[in-house]
Amino acid sequence: MTTVLAFIVTLGLLIVVHEYGHYRVAVACGVKVLRFSVGFGRTLWSRQRGETEFVVAALPLGGYVRMLDEREAPVPPHELHRAFNRQSLTKRTAIVAAGPIANLLLAILLYAAVNWLGVQEPLKWSQDEGTGLVIRLPDALQQQSPRPLSLAYAFKIETDPEAQGLH
Repeated sequence: MTTVLAFIVTLGLLIVVHEYGHYRVAVACGVKVLRFSVGFGRTLWSRQRGETEFVVAALPLGGYVRMLDEREAPVPPHELHRAFNRQSLTKRTAIVAAGPIANLLLAILLYAAVNWLGVQEPLKWSQDEGTGLVIRLPDALQQQSPRPLSLAYAFKIETDPEAQGLH
């Protein structure tokens, strides 16, 4: 159950970030955004904020940002300049590309945070005949050190290919 919940939360975060990328760039380009929706199907929650309706729908497997567009419905003449299809190719490209770029930036941010905060990887301890304690390090950790680690002076340190899979 925890895995399913984690999957839904992760998927929801990715969808929100992706759609928010489209939304922010559309607003910055002067395009009128009619609806920002996370999910499909029946509306569970909605709120009007300015010109945009924000929606959470029943099926959380995607989302969309609906913009003013002459191809979908008639647009009043005084708002034609805010229609998506009337924007320059550069602006339309930026709006379409903003979702994947937002996901890429999220991935970079999360990867950097994991590296800054660090990840603990357990060590494998064992007893070696005649030499005493042996600390077996995953190969990746051993390769990070340009010279033997300081523990090497007190203990024998070996790399163990099997230890790479430890969590």
